[in-house]
Amino acid sequence: MVTFRIRFELRAHGKSRPRHRNRWSVSDGLRTLNGKLLDNARQATLAAGSREPIVVSLSAEPDGALSLEVIDRGVGIPAADLAHVGEPFFSTREPGQGMGLGVYLAQGAAALHGAAISHRSDGVGTTATLTFPPPPIA
Repeated sequence: MVTFRIRFELRAHGKSRPRHRNRWSVSDGLRTLNGKLLDNARQATLAAGSREPIVVSLSAEPDGALSLEVIDRGVGIPAADLAHVGEPFFSTREPGQGMGLGVYLAQGAAALHGAAISHRSDGVGTTATLTFPPPPIA
């Protein structure tokens, strides 16, 4: 059995308080989405043989926007492939290791909540960022 370390960070900029609390706790879709981002990080970390922890960071901006980052030090995503992440049936894994629908479906779940997913990679590890815009002003 391989054990993975996950470090959680919470950052609030200025005097802001997260105002999306109900979005995070109510939706099974968001729970699945966060699980998919963590599972991708776990698989990349395992493939690289890395012992670095996966970092999950939640940031609240002064305007109320939220960002959740899942940062791994796994195999990374080649620069040429980054533009294709999230396309249906696109995968960087070996044949038979997935259908290439995970990020595509996660993007759909994020969009239902007004959020977006982006990825960046420096060749050694990947950061997947789930970003919620500021809530509407009532």
